[in-house]
Amino acid sequence: MASNSKLRFALVCVVLSCCCATGPVGYGQDKPAGPRVEHTSIRSSVGGMHAYVPERWSLISVNVTNPDPNPRELISATYFDAEKTLQYARRFWLPARSRLRTWVPVQIPEVKGKGPQPLNFHSLVMDADRSREELLRDDTGQMLHSGTITTNSESFVSAYIDDPLSLPDVDANAAYDLLVACRRERNHSRRATKLAETLFAPDEFALQPFDQILICSRRAAHDPAGISAIRRWLYNGGKLWVTLNQTDPKILETILGDGF
Repeated sequence: MASNSKLRFALVCVVLSCCCATGPVGYGQDKPAGPRVEHTSIRSSVGGMHAYVPERWSLISVNVTNPDPNPRELISATYFDAEKTLQYARRFWLPARSRLRTWVPVQIPEVKGKGPQPLNFHSLVMDADRSREELLRDDTGQMLHSGTITTNSESFVSAYIDDPLSLPDVDANAAYDLLVACRRERNHSRRATKLAETLFAPDEFALQPFDQILICSRRAAHDPAGISAIRRWLYNGGKLWVTLNQTDPKILETILGDGF
């Protein structure tokens, strides 16, 4: 980061084509409404949550609804209170009458003090189709969308992927207990992150906070993009642990290729 504050303002645009748009959304309105925008810390509907480790990359999720009969091209830009002149942005295309969930990679700022620390972030949405990028209000009139994440202060961060609790004969604590036993053996805390989303974010930014991942579920085999992200994370130095009696061997074949 440049020392001159005028040069520190950076807009990091990440243009990715793996956005997930879903079906038509009908609205009984006389005239098209503006995009409805939600910004949240990325999380699973069943409580799983990604980790945010200072000075490592992670993700902020973006959920947008476009009730307009025309497609829209938008830019979402996010910044932290701790680094107001540094923004992380993503340009994405939103089909007509659709919902979109995507992610913006962000680098978590350095924090002072020990233990978990709250970090406030703010996001703006701009219309990329206009001759001048124009800030958009959502249907509540907001232009600035704010939230808070909590940093993970662990020196060694672990995560695990297990089966959904809805499946029969699933021990809800088996994977967690196995991982915690290994962490305690090395004098680490009992804290571990459950990656509970059906589909993982399809890039390694979501996994960069983790030093170790345990896979003890076959469901990961049905997410090729997620497995590809795990492969890149592993080859960049991550530690992967797979329980073969609880997973599909194809997971390792996909990750390791001829090395398995």
